[in-house]
Amino acid sequence: MNRPMRITHFIRRVRISDGGVCRAVLDMAMYQARAGADVTLLTFDATDVPSSWKAGGAGGAGGAGGAGGAGVPRVREMPHPGRFRALLSGRFRRDIEPLIRESDAVHLHDMWDPAQVPIARACLDLRKPYIQTPHGMLADWSLKQKKTKKAAYFAMFARSLIDHATFIHLTAQAELDQSQKRHPKTTGMVIPLVFDLTPYRTLPGPESARKNLKLPPIERPSLLYLSRLHYKKRPDLLIAAGRPLRDMGLEFNIVIGGPSDPGYEAMLRDFAKRERVDDVTTILGMVPAEYKTSLYQACDVFVLPTSMENFGFVYFESLASATPLVTTKGTDTWKELEASGGGRIVNMIPSDVKDGQVGGGDVRELADALATLIRARPSLKGMGESGRRWVFEHLEPDDVVRQYLSMYERAAATPK
Repeated sequence: MNRPMRITHFIRRVRISDGGVCRAVLDMAMYQARAGADVTLLTFDATDVPSSWKAGGAGGAGGAGGAGGAGVPRVREMPHPGRFRALLSGRFRRDIEPLIRESDAVHLHDMWDPAQVPIARACLDLRKPYIQTPHGMLADWSLKQKKTKKAAYFAMFARSLIDHATFIHLTAQAELDQSQKRHPKTTGMVIPLVFDLTPYRTLPGPESARKNLKLPPIERPSLLYLSRLHYKKRPDLLIAAGRPLRDMGLEFNIVIGGPSDPGYEAMLRDFAKRERVDDVTTILGMVPAEYKTSLYQACDVFVLPTSMENFGFVYFESLASATPLVTTKGTDTWKELEASGGGRIVNMIPSDVKDGQVGGGDVRELADALATLIRARPSLKGMGESGRRWVFEHLEPDDVVRQYLSMYERAAATPK
């Protein structure tokens, strides 16, 4: 191919508050454009798209609008046809066809969005390959949530979406191990998400977080939870592990940061009181982005006792900050985290709780893992440095992007 490869990514809306999928798509598009690909981001809501992308023009590939600057994706923001009206909207189909016709490959994100159906059909009619990234949505845990609705949608639409995709892109081997029984006709390709290492190449040190956030004293080791406060991620289990840690005679701090609705945060505070660890528990709320890396450095261990996590950017943020971590086998990347030397994986997969509930579940294994690290506090720095080296060896963005471009080239060469 004598011209840049033309890639179109589709995500329903670009809102950073939506979490990791949005961030993944933005970083993927950015680094692919920097690598020389001609990248278009198709969306119904470009709220948090970088302004430099918007300035490049609102067109599609091949001149369907203005051309983006060198190394910058272009954005195509379209009116939302309605969540299910997209399935039947002839106008939506006509609007997307020129963009798809000029694309070498189309990359879809969020398989539960009905707008993907006409996009995939247009790809098939125009003999263009499309790649589906489920972002953990084909994992066993995810499919158990709202099970009846998902089963109906899967039978009517999602089954066809994944059966006709050129590839299903998974972010870790453990995710493929779970998902492949659901896409036996479609090859799974394992490539990690693009992780922007720029903020971690030179670490800021812990002082900024200690100065600007209300952190506990440094004399006791701090156990950090930093993620969205959500029942799936089980921040309550870190609090619950505090009681057996105290029974072992250990000293520690629990630091919890991340966005949450006020009701759930209040439940966590009450739960800390019931577990008699409220005096060593600090709940920070939303942590400003400029202090995140410093906060990892200010704490001794990052802890995410999750029921399910797909790629989990927070894990690699922690390791890139040289902070070791503890998590569960509910994490798709647990094998990679363990191989890094900076992660300790407990065998537990936490039992489910309903949205808005806290407590429940055996935390002895989690407490034992944390106790081991608390007692080994002087050696945690070496453990964290091992994880940091692994991240820079295995997740260098330019290297990861080459794997994506190779996948697109292979897709484009696949007979239609």
